[in-house]
Amino acid sequence: MTSPTHQLKLRFFDLDVHIRSDARTYLEPLAQMYHRFQANGDPPSLQPPLELAIFTWPDDAWGQPMLILDGDVRPLQNVRGLAGYVHQSILCAILTRVRRHILIRAGAVAHDGQGIILAADSCHDKTALILELVRRGYKFLSDETAALGRADWRVHPFPRGLRIRPGALDLTSAADAAPEWPGKALVHVEQFRPDSLGQAVPVRHVVVLQDPAKEEKDQADGSGQEWLLDSIVNPVEPSNSATPARLETMSRSKAATELLRRFQGKSAILDELGGSPTRLGRELAVIVGQAQCHRLFVGPVDEMADRVCELVRKE
Repeated sequence: MTSPTHQLKLRFFDLDVHIRSDARTYLEPLAQMYHRFQANGDPPSLQPPLELAIFTWPDDAWGQPMLILDGDVRPLQNVRGLAGYVHQSILCAILTRVRRHILIRAGAVAHDGQGIILAADSCHDKTALILELVRRGYKFLSDETAALGRADWRVHPFPRGLRIRPGALDLTSAADAAPEWPGKALVHVEQFRPDSLGQAVPVRHVVVLQDPAKEEKDQADGSGQEWLLDSIVNPVEPSNSATPARLETMSRSKAATELLRRFQGKSAILDELGGSPTRLGRELAVIVGQAQCHRLFVGPVDEMADRVCELVRKE
């Protein structure tokens, strides 16, 4: 078997990730997506690193590409979409092993020391909303994964690259130079607005985006399944922006439940908690205990941004 000659080392909070491959093709997109996570001489984490190897044409019994994840060999039969599959496999492994942060499927921004979590399922214009808030001077923390510190109860940056669908490219000044990620353009928030990356801040607002029309459709046709990497599935329509955006107060307990529903790290942390979602829910309740919680019914992006700004100005 040919030995991998290219490698990428990443650090996700308390987890080191070592990726090797015999082809640079699969490492370059990951390096672009996670360039702020690259380990540059950092001391090793206390827990064992996640080891991955990607072989494109190995000299082995399969005679086809394969992914080896901590010794688990996964033959890759379909070369088409291989980059997306590899990325999803890596992301799933990362999300299930980080222990010091609760990783939630949500975006996050900060303003004047206030952390704002924007929780939403796919196709609720969450990324467009976050970019609009950044354009208005908010600090970027994440567009897809909100990292909640279990020790300091803060929301931390998770600044991976932004995957922007073609129809939203006019939101960024870096559109022409953006490299492509399957089906989308890959940009970094610094290209959109320099010096816009924020630091860990207390959670002061939890906003859950909701599109009643889409949820009714999902329940009717069963299309509400969530994927960690939406670029491996067929494109879907964005939320309906014809309805005016409006806010509705939500209890903290309900907000904690909404975050729990979007919890991504279902292995390491739950194992530590004896497999009890209730104990994890209590941790989330503490984190959002001082937050103002609202449901935001989706509408035009500028209107949604107006509603969020109104919340922050009231503080």
